[in-house]
Amino acid sequence: MKILFLGYYDAGCASLATKFYLRKALEKYAEVIPYGPEGFQWGKGIDVVKLQKIYKPDAILLQGRWINFKYPRPRGRIDWQNLRKVTVPTVLLFNELNAGLGQRIAWINKNRIDLTLWGTYHIMNQLRGYMFKGHKMRWFPWWADTKIFKDYGYARENDVAILGSLPGHPLRGVMWNTIRTRTDFKFFRRERPSHDALHLNPKTAFIHGNYARAIAKSKILIFDSAPPRSITHPFKKHEIVAKASVYALKKFWEGMACKTLVMAPEPVDAKRLGFKAGHNYVEINRDNFTKKIKYYLKHPDERKKIALNGYNIVRKRHTVNRRARQLIQYIKMLRR
Repeated sequence: MKILFLGYYDAGCASLATKFYLRKALEKYAEVIPYGPEGFQWGKGIDVVKLQKIYKPDAILLQGRWINFKYPRPRGRIDWQNLRKVTVPTVLLFNELNAGLGQRIAWINKNRIDLTLWGTYHIMNQLRGYMFKGHKMRWFPWWADTKIFKDYGYARENDVAILGSLPGHPLRGVMWNTIRTRTDFKFFRRERPSHDALHLNPKTAFIHGNYARAIAKSKILIFDSAPPRSITHPFKKHEIVAKASVYALKKFWEGMACKTLVMAPEPVDAKRLGFKAGHNYVEINRDNFTKKIKYYLKHPDERKKIALNGYNIVRKRHTVNRRARQLIQYIKMLRR
């Protein structure tokens, strides 16, 4: 099978690292032609029909990154032109739910994308009625590249890690402002590079192995739910649904895969994901996170047992290779 992969530069971009791992894993099962990720020259648009004639793919996969502005602003959205005119199946990764939901659904309908892959089952079902007739939707939760996110055998020198940005994450901000004033926790705090920071050097930037090793050096990884901006889209009915939808961030998979104890609010798809509070992660809220940190630092056997269960569930159900195989099966389904 030959897949034309359309997207942005992903190898040195922190926000697209997880999709980079998927793209590389797909190469084990298909011939993948990346157009865009390895150095796109920004322009006013690309005619996908011409690309189909050149590369003759069996399917077209779109990376799914969505930015609300267009060319000529630097790193604006690429206009993939004439998608609805191609004669092979088109598939869009719809993992990030916090950017322009309404606009993206309108774009899917306009371009007649055959299949969208959703990171959250709950929200996928709520939005089914807004897709054109014949469109297919499948649940496709996040994944971990277990060659990068793993137990490195470190001594776990940090008690707690709080990683990522604070703006837009009010609970994460509360956690940080509380923990930073304490002297009984040894914490590690660092932001990942901005999503607009492209072509980072993996040897020095806080991405890939550098990011994974920071998690693996910590006993606990603590974070919040999806950013509040995930609720902002134009469907009034679904603003209410989205407000009730606390979906799992990639940090669940990343932390578990490093055999680090994950502490976070319970995501809406927890049962489907195999995430069970007290078994493979610890559920927290604004009122109890400090108490639970103290408890699990004082009870290392319990902490390590839960972390091990998280480590095992990722390797059983959520590896990048497993997702790559699932994606190949979905594409074959479309081609029947």
